[in-house]
Amino acid sequence: MRSQAKDLGQTFLIPVLLFGIALVPRVLALDLFLTVDEYRWLGRSRDFLAGLIVGDWGATLQTGHPGVTTMWTGSLAILYRYWTRQSSASDDLLTFVRQVPNEPLDVAYIAPMRFPTVLLTSIFVVVFYVLVSRLFDDWRVGAVAALLLALDPHHIGLSRVLHQDALQTTFMLLSLLPLLGYWLKGWSRRWLLLSAVAAGLSFLSKASAIFLIPFFVLLGLIWTLLRWRQQEWQGWSELRRPFVDSLLWGIVACLTVFLFWPAMWVTPLKVLNVVFGLSSQYFGEADDEGIFFLGRVAQNPGPLFYPVAWLLRTTPLMVLGLVVWASISVPFVLNRRLEARPSIGTLSALLLIYALLFVTFLTLADKKQDRYLLPIYPALAILAALGLVRVSAISYRVRNVRHRVHTPLALIIFIILLFQGILVKANYPYYFTYSIPSPLV
Repeated sequence: MRSQAKDLGQTFLIPVLLFGIALVPRVLALDLFLTVDEYRWLGRSRDFLAGLIVGDWGATLQTGHPGVTTMWTGSLAILYRYWTRQSSASDDLLTFVRQVPNEPLDVAYIAPMRFPTVLLTSIFVVVFYVLVSRLFDDWRVGAVAALLLALDPHHIGLSRVLHQDALQTTFMLLSLLPLLGYWLKGWSRRWLLLSAVAAGLSFLSKASAIFLIPFFVLLGLIWTLLRWRQQEWQGWSELRRPFVDSLLWGIVACLTVFLFWPAMWVTPLKVLNVVFGLSSQYFGEADDEGIFFLGRVAQNPGPLFYPVAWLLRTTPLMVLGLVVWASISVPFVLNRRLEARPSIGTLSALLLIYALLFVTFLTLADKKQDRYLLPIYPALAILAALGLVRVSAISYRVRNVRHRVHTPLALIIFIILLFQGILVKANYPYYFTYSIPSPLV
C-alpha cells in the first residue's frame, strides 16, 4: 500500500504540484509591465499571421533571429483577441490582424501575448522533472532540479515575456536530455526523433541553438569511445550507427524547421542568408549602446562577462548545490575518467561540458547579453540537484545518540520553497531586478 501511494505521488501528485509552482509566479500580473522588444515581436507576429492568412509564405520571414516560435505564440495572442473581440469590431480576420497596433502597443494584448510562453515553460518544468528522473533513475533528482528551475527568478522573468530566450531554452533541453538518454542510457529511437523535433524548434527559436549540432557529434564520438572501452568494438562497421543516427536526427530537425516556417517553402536560400547574415553580424559587431559591466560601459565586456553574469543571476541554493556536487563528483570523474558503463558521474560531466561549451560559444560573439545564457540554467539545475540530494543522503552522528541521523529530503525541498520563494516574492512582478548581491532590494 505504501509503495502504491509513493508511485501515485511520483506519477501524478509531484507533476501537478510542480506545474502549479511554476505557473503561479509566471502567470500573475502579466500586464503590469512592458519590456523593450515586445512591441517589435507583436508587430512581427501580426505580419507573420497576416502572411499565413493570405498565403504569402515569404512574409513569415520577419527577422533573422529567427524567432519563429515566438511569432507563433504572438499569433495565438492575436487570434485570442479576435475570438474575444467586441461585437462592434471587424468580423474579417485579415482586417482585424492588420489593424493590430504595436507602436504604441495596446495594453489589452500584453497578457495574451505572454500567456502561451508562460504555459509552455510551466509545462516544460513538469517534462523536465520526468526526463531528469528517468535519465538519473532517481525521482528525487528530477523533483529538486525542476523545483530549482520553477522558482529561479531569472528564468521566471524571461519566461513571461514575448521573446525568444525561454522558448529556446525549453526546446534545447527537450532535445539535449533525450539525446543523452539515447546515446548513453540505451533509450529507444523514438527519443532520438523527439530530440530532433525539439532541436528543430530550438533552431526556429534562436540561431544560437545551432550549438546542438556539434554537441550531437560530440555525444556520438563519446558513444563510440564507450563501445571501444566495453570491448564491444567490431571494427569500422561500428560507425554505421552514429552515422545513420546523425543523418536521421539532422533530417528530422530540418523537416521540423521546414514544416513550421512557411518562408522555407518558397525562399529557403533567402531565409538561410538572412539568418546566417544576422548571426554573423552578432558575432562581429558589439552592441552599439554598450553593456555596463564591472563598473564601466563596454561594447564587448570580454570573456568574464558570462561567468560573472551567471553568478549574479543565479541563486544561493544553486551555488550551494553546485559546490557540493563539484566537491563530490569532480574528483571522482578525474580519477575514473570516462567510465565504460555510463553512470551519474558520466552524465553529470557531460551536462557540465554542455554548459561550459555553450558559454564558450556565446563568448566568441561580440554581442553579449546576460539573457543569452539562459539555456545553461536547467543543465546547472540538474547538477545542483545532484548536490542537494547528496546532502539529504549524508548521515551524521548526534552527540549522545548511537544511531545516525539523515537530513530528510523533505527539509531540502522546504528550504528551496522557502528561500527561492522569498527571492521570487521580493522581485515580483518584474523579476529582472533580481541579482545575488541584493536579492531583497
